[in-house]
Amino acid sequence: VSLVALAVLALQRPRAAALDALLVALSVSLVVNDSGFDILRFGALTAIAVFTWTRVPREGLRSVCLDIRSARPVDSDGHAGEARTS
Repeated sequence: VSLVALAVLALQRPRAAALDALLVALSVSLVVNDSGFDILRFGALTAIAVFTWTRVPREGLRSVCLDIRSARPVDSDGHAGEARTS
């Protein structure tokens, strides 16, 4: 199953450079290490995460963190928003 997942991800076009680098690293690791099952299993999980992360649209999203002192969200520019009541 892991090998099939990696093959499907390898055939996706267009692919991100990070996913290409991960697939190359996994291939090299399979050649030089003796724990192929672990490499395939964790490599497939990591590749799925990288693939998903690179497909998430970045435009229109804003980074939001929480100002702990006032319990108000703070955007990426440092501007505090409305206080949360929940």
